[in-house]
Amino acid sequence: MTDQNTTAAQTPSADADKERLPEPYEKTTRHTITLDGREWRYDATLGTITIDTAKVKPAASIFFAAFNAVDDQGATDPTRPVTFIFNGGPGSSSTFLLLGSIAPKRIDVTDTDPVPAAPYTLADNPETLLPVSDLVFIDAAGAGFSTILDKAKPELWSVDGD
Repeated sequence: MTDQNTTAAQTPSADADKERLPEPYEKTTRHTITLDGREWRYDATLGTITIDTAKVKPAASIFFAAFNAVDDQGATDPTRPVTFIFNGGPGSSSTFLLLGSIAPKRIDVTDTDPVPAAPYTLADNPETLLPVSDLVFIDAAGAGFSTILDKAKPELWSVDGD
């Protein structure tokens, strides 16, 4: 007589081998924002990049939201500073920083006591850092829209991995 639980428990690698990351993705759109009477043009890019570890290739898909100031012809300035913004992970995505801190747009909340329920609207953010720096918001591996393969977790979710 075969114990089905034991048999199933001995074959988790078959399921782990089927684990897949999403294909890398990138989408860029053009926007404007008016700050202190000056119009700023910028590109907003949402996407993912795939990263490897020493033992697992590919290991994780990392989500990012980038905002780059552009000139009238749509060109970026390669000498501009870049600020990288990320929350702690696993478990804390960059969403709250993206929608409530220094991005060109933020959630339009006029009454914060209590914060009203969704849906929210977006508004120009007068506190954005865009006039002085391009911005890249990153979801850590396993947080937000970033994903990580189970077999990569020991390398990425460790003191040495960090």
